[in-house]
Amino acid sequence: MAIKQWSIKMVVVLTGILVTVVLLVTKYDNTLHSRMKTLVNKHYGSPVQTLVNTYIDPPMKTLPNKYKTHLQNIAIHVSKVVESTWRTPEAQIEARNALKLTQMALAEFDIEFSPKTVPNVTKGSPQNQTGKPLVVCPEKYLGTNVDYPWFEKGRVLTNCTNAPPFPSVLSILLNGFDYSDQSEIVVVLREIYATYPRLTVHLAVAEKVVIPDEVKLDVHQHILGENPASNDVWNGLVEKATTDYVLVGRRIERFQWYALLERMVRVVSELGIDAVGGSLRTPDGHWSMGCHQTRLRNYTLTYRDGYHISTKSCVYCDYIPSPFVSRTSTLRTVKFKMASPDTVFYDYFLRLKQDRKLVMSCPDVMFYVLANNKSASSLHKQWIPMIQKYAINHVNLADGRHLSFSCDEAKTPFSWAGGKIVPVCAVESLLKGILDAMDICKKIGLFCHLDGGTTLGAMKFNGILPWERDADLSYVTSKNVTFWEHRDEFTKLGYKLSLKYPEKCRKFDRNNDRCGHYNLVIPHWRIELWGATPRLMTDFLRENRIESTKLLIGGRWMNAPTNPALNSRNRYGYELWKHAEHWITLGYSTSWVPYHGGTYQKCPKPGSHVCLDQQFPPDGNIAFIYQ
Repeated sequence: MAIKQWSIKMVVVLTGILVTVVLLVTKYDNTLHSRMKTLVNKHYGSPVQTLVNTYIDPPMKTLPNKYKTHLQNIAIHVSKVVESTWRTPEAQIEARNALKLTQMALAEFDIEFSPKTVPNVTKGSPQNQTGKPLVVCPEKYLGTNVDYPWFEKGRVLTNCTNAPPFPSVLSILLNGFDYSDQSEIVVVLREIYATYPRLTVHLAVAEKVVIPDEVKLDVHQHILGENPASNDVWNGLVEKATTDYVLVGRRIERFQWYALLERMVRVVSELGIDAVGGSLRTPDGHWSMGCHQTRLRNYTLTYRDGYHISTKSCVYCDYIPSPFVSRTSTLRTVKFKMASPDTVFYDYFLRLKQDRKLVMSCPDVMFYVLANNKSASSLHKQWIPMIQKYAINHVNLADGRHLSFSCDEAKTPFSWAGGKIVPVCAVESLLKGILDAMDICKKIGLFCHLDGGTTLGAMKFNGILPWERDADLSYVTSKNVTFWEHRDEFTKLGYKLSLKYPEKCRKFDRNNDRCGHYNLVIPHWRIELWGATPRLMTDFLRENRIESTKLLIGGRWMNAPTNPALNSRNRYGYELWKHAEHWITLGYSTSWVPYHGGTYQKCPKPGSHVCLDQQFPPDGNIAFIYQ
């Protein structure tokens, strides 16, 4: 059939909408986002672009079956990715609308496409809809003016008959090793009894706690001796629980009625959530909603306080720092693995996220928690097992504390495999070597500047190219003898300076590019020092008392080519600001070939946070600079 120009534009645009929407709704899941980008490149880019080029200009042609197949494949593949996001609430509306629009667009060309209906996971559990017994009774909202002006009693539990007694639903787990003495534990037990007198408490302690007779709480004490591993404590408590739900009562200072446990169980059971926490109030009165988002990328684990989306007055999180309610079966399946109390929950929730489990905080549920005032330096040793597990060099906690680890501490695997980003700790080592070399140049009176890929890295990232293999510096060769005679300056820093070519340059020679070329060997890296190149424009400027151009690299301004972008554009060829990996990685025989940026090599470890093609766009610098 004849195809109108607007019709073909519509199908392309609507298919693009679908692709864009799914990229949007998966952007907080690195693995899904990478899968989506791969599908776009494979099924969207080439076939649809060819279709546009062929059938929009000129506009009136018949659509061959092969292009119908291309469009159908696009929709099918994208639909599969949409299906994998169905448990992510932010994807529901966008996915449902995009699939419907795509179905309508494809129907214009008699292309059959029947996507599954996107379910709404926020409407309540199938149990409610089928009339099966509830886990807890529903709550009833009494109105906006009830309990004025305190507004604490505006919702009440209904007196339903099809929910089991709450003590048979949930029990409380307490880690006595969170407390400095037994009196603090007794305070918490006393307040639990005042609020939920019939609940069972499982308490892990080094020795038996004497509980006052008036606290008639069902407390099961589990004596573990001194200094047990935190994962063993919590896993042991979970195994002792006989209820389907438990409150993991981490670091509870006081237990008040604001800990609305029925509300938490309702959210877990009805919304299909795997862990539900609440807001926190510290001993100094500071309040937070208890919801953090995490990002593991480029050897950096970052936590940010906040949320992207909410439902039922609860917010979706990656990590919750509060006590939380979970299904006992979930805790027995995922288990706690880190021995340190400082990392056991960070690791647990990171694995929940990797397994695409759902976590929420309901801030109207409030817990009084113990203070966590440990400094970053005191946390450093406790974090080492976790940073080694995940190949992390930096941790940014939500409260501003920052932890940094060397390659040796993190046992970071270091290689220059294509498709992978260079470890941050190794990049920092190279940056230090560059700055040290530039400082020595200044000290001994040599004029040096950034060169080659080092210039490019400073322009793009204010640092090093994330796929770098070495560094390049140039210097004026007329004083080369001074450079060689001061090689002990490098030795004192643990570096080794060697002359790559046997001839030492003792005077400037624009026709000799094989003298004065040094290798500076530093941990993990080599810095090439280039002399005897055609006279540096920066040297001309310096002699005429014109300040040389400087680039920001490693937090400091360093000499660079006069017009660094022009220098690099002419040196490297095409699409300078798109990214291209090192010429050795690309399989070139020499660096003196035009680069074509915009693609990465395939990552040898798909799904890892070190993958260039799955974590970073092949263009732009924002994703690299802001972790």
